[in-house]
Amino acid sequence: MAAAASCLAFGSFGVPIKGKAATSVDVDPLVFQSYKTFMCFVTSWIFLLLLGEEVTFSPWGIVSGLFWVPGGVATVYAVKSAGLAIGKAAIFGDIVDARGTLVQSPLFLSPRRP
Repeated sequence: MAAAASCLAFGSFGVPIKGKAATSVDVDPLVFQSYKTFMCFVTSWIFLLLLGEEVTFSPWGIVSGLFWVPGGVATVYAVKSAGLAIGKAAIFGDIVDARGTLVQSPLFLSPRRP
């Protein structure tokens, strides 16, 4: 059930970008990305604390964040420019390409921990 909710939320976050309020003031893509990043950060901590999970930091989290912001800005710009369906489809294709490239890179071919 959580996976289905996640798919719906990830697929529909671009809808407010095309709303009347956002298009009437021409919000910058970086502003939208800042809102999305802030809400992801806050809700992650809420669930982390509610479920009592141990807080751990990883260098991969920093790397992920470095890709998260420019990728999100590109997504917002694509949706504003090409529309929701075409913009999201183009970005999802880029996500698949990037993940396939990264998974086959030497960084991910290191020995696994038991």
